Amino acid sequence: MNPLPHNQSSLECGIRKIIATGTIPAPNAYWQPNFTTSITPINCWSHNDEHQQIPLYTALAAGCIAIEADCFIPSYYSSSRFLTSLLSYFTSSSKLVVSENDLLVGHETSELNPAKTLSSLYLDPLLEILTQQNKAAGNPEKKVGVWNENPHLSLHLTVDYKSISSGHDGISILYSLLEPLRTAGFLTHYDSATEKLISGPITIVGTGDADFELICGYESIYIFKDARFFNFLSSQNPFNSLYVSGNISKSIGRFSKSKGPTKKQVRIIRNECKEVRERGLIPRYWGAPDSEDWWRILVESGVEVLSCDDLDRGGEWLRGCIINGVGVGASWKDDIKESDVEGWDEGLFGRCIVS
Repeated sequence: MNPLPHNQSSLECGIRKIIATGTIPAPNAYWQPNFTTSITPINCWSHNDEHQQIPLYTALAAGCIAIEADCFIPSYYSSSRFLTSLLSYFTSSSKLVVSENDLLVGHETSELNPAKTLSSLYLDPLLEILTQQNKAAGNPEKKVGVWNENPHLSLHLTVDYKSISSGHDGISILYSLLEPLRTAGFLTHYDSATEKLISGPITIVGTGDADFELICGYESIYIFKDARFFNFLSSQNPFNSLYVSGNISKSIGRFSKSKGPTKKQVRIIRNECKEVRERGLIPRYWGAPDSEDWWRILVESGVEVLSCDDLDRGGEWLRGCIINGVGVGASWKDDIKESDVEGWDEGLFGRCIVS
């Protein structure tokens, strides 16, 4: 599909206006015309996105196709942590109460705040953004997404459950929270009755301790699993899963940040990625150094989506790469030979895997 038509009265990218405010937008300011005009989406995963200056929006402005929100069920917002913010709570003009029907966003329990929920930071803004994007496009039968330059590219919102109990009890909470997006037709889903996978502007991914059996327990699947390299189930496939991820050190062991991986370690990465792609899923690692040398090694070895914390630098680098047609340089080779590379046993930095 061609890019969405631009509003000729103002070609300035709408999301950049929002970013310029430096604050999380109010509900009446979730969207601006020409929302992502001129932004090329890239295969970047915004790791621990709640730590970005403006959650969701900073990642969208960088072009990230995957955004990770760390979540706990409400019971983790304990009374002890509530007391640490008691003063601000009682001096606030708006008294916030923890909702039992939402997920709290935070990488650690000490970060939890009743004002920072999955709904307030991600789901509510995305519903308004998609509603306005489709209105601007004339409300087409096939829904458009957040990307003006690639309207039918799905955004992956990954919910990282940070505890086993959150990953169990939080699945039903998430399904309830998704109802407005589901009703509007904005979600990718698998219909078991017709055995069809229907793509939507948003694809929800359950990662971390998300309970796979619960995810698959619904007649129609609206939450897709992020599987693990070290615990991949034969029942995981493109109809119930999207990614296969893992801590890179768990796959390759100890590594040198300065010298890079060895020949043996690159072989492990390549073999894992090849197996994942053959299953129709997306390989990803976390825990690798945030450096261009490591990014190059990973992309050329078959990693399709890079996990990044520094979105500006990661995004700039990725726009020099081609990964499944998203972005614009290096790509993996399935037929790479060890003889193509010198000095693998000493670490690969300073050498190019793919000529």
